[in-house]
Amino acid sequence: MRIYILALFLLSCALPCIAQQREVTGNMELLKEHLERTRYDIDTAAGAIILCEKGVSYLDEGKIIFRLTKTVKILTQEAANELSRIGISYDEASWVRDIEGTTYNLENGVVTAQKLQRPDMLRDKVTKNISVAKFNLPSVKAGSVIEYVYTKEQPGALFIPDWVFQHDYPTLVSEYDINLPDYVVYTAIERTNLPMVKVKKEWMLDTCQSCSFEHSYGGSSGRTWLRRNIPAIRAEPYMSSPDNYKERVKIHVTAIARGGITTNIYNNWNDFSRKYYYEDKSYCGQPYAANSFLNEKVAELTRDKTNELEKARAIFSYVRDNFNEKNTGGPQRYDIKTTYYTREGSYRGINLLLTAMLRKAGINSAPVLLSTRQQERLSPLYPDPYLVNYLASVAMIGDRRYFLDASEKNIPFGILLPQCYNGYCRIITEKGAEAILNPDSVIDKNTIVVSMLPAASGTSFTLRVDEQFGVFSGWHYRNEWTSDTAALRKKILQDLASMDAKIELKSYSLKYLDNPDLPLSLHYEATLDMKEHAGFVYFDPFFCKFFKKNPFHATSRTYMIEMDYLQDINYLFRLQLPNHYTIDDYPRSSHYKFGEEELVRMKNIMKYDEASRSFSLNSRYTTRTCFFAPEEYTGLRGFYEHIIDEQNKKVVFKKQ
Repeated sequence: MRIYILALFLLSCALPCIAQQREVTGNMELLKEHLERTRYDIDTAAGAIILCEKGVSYLDEGKIIFRLTKTVKILTQEAANELSRIGISYDEASWVRDIEGTTYNLENGVVTAQKLQRPDMLRDKVTKNISVAKFNLPSVKAGSVIEYVYTKEQPGALFIPDWVFQHDYPTLVSEYDINLPDYVVYTAIERTNLPMVKVKKEWMLDTCQSCSFEHSYGGSSGRTWLRRNIPAIRAEPYMSSPDNYKERVKIHVTAIARGGITTNIYNNWNDFSRKYYYEDKSYCGQPYAANSFLNEKVAELTRDKTNELEKARAIFSYVRDNFNEKNTGGPQRYDIKTTYYTREGSYRGINLLLTAMLRKAGINSAPVLLSTRQQERLSPLYPDPYLVNYLASVAMIGDRRYFLDASEKNIPFGILLPQCYNGYCRIITEKGAEAILNPDSVIDKNTIVVSMLPAASGTSFTLRVDEQFGVFSGWHYRNEWTSDTAALRKKILQDLASMDAKIELKSYSLKYLDNPDLPLSLHYEATLDMKEHAGFVYFDPFFCKFFKKNPFHATSRTYMIEMDYLQDINYLFRLQLPNHYTIDDYPRSSHYKFGEEELVRMKNIMKYDEASRSFSLNSRYTTRTCFFAPEEYTGLRGFYEHIIDEQNKKVVFKKQ
C-alpha cells in the first residue's frame, strides 16, 4: 500500500498539467502553450496529436444521446488537409445535430479563433440508409489547434456507442462517460494495453494512465473510462483489420429489467441465433419456409444425382452461374422469391436462395452470418450484430461442413472468399451453432512446370510453360482476365521479361477460365535466342519467382502477422543444353525452414547430369500456418530474405 501511495504521489508530481489537459480550449494559457509547440515526445514524427477526446452517452426520452468533443493539434500541412475535413455517418433512424467547430491559430503572439459557419456544412446521402454530415473547418494549417463538437441521436436503449481510444494519430487524453437508467443491464468489454484500474474517487481520474470510475445518481448509474498517452495505431502488412487491435471499450446491452419484467437482448449467441431463426422471417428465416415455387427447378437439378454431395454441387453451380449480384435497395435486396424470378439480387438474397434450394433437396443447410477481415472479428463470448457484415451458406453433408458463396462467380464449391476467413461465425438454425472460419483450413496450391529445349539452330531454345493455379490465385486471375483480355498477354510478357535473351512469344492458351470448379490452367510457348551471348551465359533458373521482394520490409513488428491462406507452390524447371554447351556452375540444393515445426519451408533440389547435359530444379514453398506472433517477426523476415537470395542465384553454362 505504501508503494502504491508513493507511486501515485510521484505520478501526480511528474504530470502537473494532466488535469487541465482533459479540457484544453477552456484554459487560454494551456491552449497558447499547445499552439506554440512544434513536437510532442509521444511521437516526434506525428503529423498531428489528439490533445483530448471526450465522449458522453446517456438515455433521454427513449433515445441514446452521444456527444463528442475532439481537440487536435496540427503539426504538418498534410495532416491539416486531412483533419480539416470531417464526416459523420448516421443511419436512417438516427440524426446528427448541434455541430460546432473552431480553429485556433497564433497570430503575432495572440490566440485567434475562427468558428465554423452553418453554410459550410453539408449532408449527403451515401446509400438508401446511410447519410453523412460533412463540414470543413476554416483556416486550418500547420500549427493550428482544431476542436469540433457534435451530438448524435439514436432511438432505443439497445445500442450504446462503443468508444475507441486509439486512432491513426497519438492521443494524449481519451475519456468516455456513460450514464444509463438502472433498468438497462449491460456489460463493458475493455481492451487496453495498460490494465484498466478501477478507482474509488473521481479526482483520481486526473492522475491515472488507464482507469475507470463508477458513479450513480438516483435511479441511474454509469462509468467513466480514461486513457492517457496512447500511441497511434499503425497498419502493417499481413494484418487483419486494425479494429482487432485498437484500444477500446465495447458496451454490450444484455437485458432491459423494468417493472419486474426482464427482457433479454442477445444475452448470448444462442439468443442471437433464435431471434434470426424465429422472428426474422423475411431474412434468415426465409430458407425454412415452404418455398414451393422452387419445387420444379430443384427436382430438375437433382433428378440424376445419386447422393447429397452431387445434389449440392449441382444446385450451387446453378445458382452461382445464373444469378447476378446487384446492390438492390429495400426488402428486395434479400428476398429470395424476387431474386429467383429476376435472376439478380444482393449477395444475401443469392445465398439465402441457395440455402433454400439445398433444403428443398433434402440437404441440411443454413445461413451463415459472419464478419469479414475488413473489420473487427466476432467475439465467441458476446454477440454483436453490428459487426455482422456478410451472409454465406453452409451445407452439412455427412460429418463435413461445406461453406458456400454463390454470389461470387469465380469461387468453387466449398470455398469462400479469403476475406471471409475471419474466425468466429454463426450458423442460423433453430438451436444455433458456431463455426470457426480459419485461414489455416484453406490452401492455395500452384504448380509451375517450365522446360527449355534446344532448337535446331543451336543458339535458340523453345520455352514451354504450364501453370496450374490454386483456388485463390485462379479466382484472382479469372476476375482480371475475364474483364480484360489484354491482361493475360501482359502477364506472360512480364514473366518473359526476366529472361536475359531475345524472346518471341509464339502461342498461349487458357483452360477452364469459365469453370471455377476446375483448376485454371495456362500454357504458353516462346523462343529464346541466345546467339548474342558469347562464352559464358548466366542464366536465371527461377523463371517464376515466388517473391520478387521481401513482404516484410520493416525492421520491427507490433502486431500479429495474419496471412490470408496457406500456400503450396511447386516449381519444376528442366533445361536441356545443346551439344556444344555444358554447365560450368550452378547453385547447390538447399533447404530453408522457419520454426522447429517447419511452419514455413522452401526446399530446392538442383541436379545436373553431365552425360545428358540436362539440368533440373525442383523448388517447393509451403506454409503450415497463417499466424505468427510479433516476436517471431525478425526470424520470419530473415527467412524470406533467404528465399529471395536463393531465387536470385544463377546457373552458368558455356560453350565447349
